[in-house]
Amino acid sequence: ARTLLDGVARVESVAAVLIGYPHLLPSLRGQALGDAIEQIDSIVGVDLNGVQPTHYLGDGVVDAALYKADVVHANADEAATLLRWPKGYHCTQLARALCDATGAACVVVTDGSNGAAAAVAS
Repeated sequence: ARTLLDGVARVESVAAVLIGYPHLLPSLRGQALGDAIEQIDSIVGVDLNGVQPTHYLGDGVVDAALYKADVVHANADEAATLLRWPKGYHCTQLARALCDATGAACVVVTDGSNGAAAAVAS
């Protein structure tokens, strides 16, 4: 997390920062990810690529951080896995459920040629 923040600090003006693959980055999980997001003074997106079948909301990988993110992205399979839902739900349902479960400001769920959906915090 420190290297990430050092890199952001060297740039005078950053409009947005995208943090990807937290499930594959052991040093940028849980509270470390949440702390990194808090220290970035710009729009922060978290891309949840790398979710494995053993991951779920509540496993400590991203729970302490997603509510601090401005935008969270997951594909339909990743969203279903995190929610512990079976595959086959429409991305609209997944986006709403993931947004509600994480508290993120905006969640975007993509599903290839089946489309994409966004949900915002209420």
